[in-house]
Amino acid sequence: MTISVQPDLRSPALRTFVADSAADQAAALQRLRDELSASGGPLIEEDGSGATLVTFVYIGPAAESVAVDSHAVMSRDTGDRALMTQVPGTEVWYQSIVTEYDELEVSYRFLVDSRTALFNVEQIESSTRTAESLNAYALDRQLAFRDDPFNQDRMMLDGKQLFEENRAVLGDATDLVRWENILTLPKGRTNQALIARARTRETTLTEHRIWSETFGDERTVSVHVPSDQYDGPYSVFFLLDGPGGIALGLPALMDELTERGEIRPTVTVYVHNKDFWSRSVEMVCNPQLVDQYAGELLPWVREHYDVSESAADVAVSGGSYGGLGSSWLAYSRPDLFGNVLSMSGSYWWGMKGAWGNNDADSTVYGIEDEPEWLTRQFAAAERSAVRFYIAAGKLESQHLDGGISLLAANRHLRTVLQAKGYDVHFDEYHGGHDRAGWRGALIAGLRYLLPAR
Repeated sequence: MTISVQPDLRSPALRTFVADSAADQAAALQRLRDELSASGGPLIEEDGSGATLVTFVYIGPAAESVAVDSHAVMSRDTGDRALMTQVPGTEVWYQSIVTEYDELEVSYRFLVDSRTALFNVEQIESSTRTAESLNAYALDRQLAFRDDPFNQDRMMLDGKQLFEENRAVLGDATDLVRWENILTLPKGRTNQALIARARTRETTLTEHRIWSETFGDERTVSVHVPSDQYDGPYSVFFLLDGPGGIALGLPALMDELTERGEIRPTVTVYVHNKDFWSRSVEMVCNPQLVDQYAGELLPWVREHYDVSESAADVAVSGGSYGGLGSSWLAYSRPDLFGNVLSMSGSYWWGMKGAWGNNDADSTVYGIEDEPEWLTRQFAAAERSAVRFYIAAGKLESQHLDGGISLLAANRHLRTVLQAKGYDVHFDEYHGGHDRAGWRGALIAGLRYLLPAR
């Protein structure tokens, strides 16, 4: 997938703005705002060579630096990126990319005066190896975060949820709700009507606090049940990193897909993390995760809701470490978890000393001397009846320590599972490591794994 960042001013609309600003900057700025509103955010123009020119535009008060935070602007090998360019004498900043793929769908945000805005993959991983450093990184991103007011396709990021069990890290910050925008090029808009209709729906979730003997603390789960018009027993869909699924609108999408007769009535369990760091400990092929889901959460769901007893009606899902954790659950207990919907799963995990990690007790990057630990376990084990929907973005090709990329690791897991005879659907979508691609993967994966009977 070819995307190139363009350092020069190539956008016809921005060139017109620059020329007109000399005579009347206020009027030129208003015309630019009107064009951004009409475009729905970034300017989408012809490149002149048959490719598409996409220009991200930020308009805001004085700042030292502004950057686009998106997989779309990262280099394909290292994840390097560049700052936006300011139009001299104005509050307008821009960055352009050229792509030949009209299916592109990626999340983006603007980062204003962020110390971590230009971190590449190696810098991100090597600087977030502990709870303290990860929280500092996340807080910098959260406070520097600005949305695109011209783009109404957006998903909420609530910092209070992100740090809900560790409010001390928030300092004096109060307003932590942010909106992450979605860039979707014309051929990537296959779900737009469904998404638009789902946004008009009202949904109800019930929040519970459940004591975990496994972890010795209380955990939050938010549960969404189908309408009363459907008879049970229902299927069960567990979502690791549950608040992320709620924020991208999954409850309403589940209702819409069920009402359309595309998926069967399903109780969805959105499992909250203890804190931001806990996922880096619990989802990395940790036996305690299996104990929690198999011994605590699934029995609790079956006690309180009219759900199926069959593993074929139970699906687990997550993104990144959550994808790894989902496959780990199904590998460990295929008798309970019969379906995996994995999004950008961290199947590179396995190499303990990756990115300079020298903490003998840390498993954040692995437990052995090479990557792809879970894939090797599937290769060595007998095949089970678990079905897989594995999705990863074409832009997730950055080199990771150990000679692997996330995309290559997902392709490798797919190939191993297929060779073992598993039912596997592989979705290599036109996007990156973000919730834009994951939203589409959730819709397609639910249709594949839990179709209406």
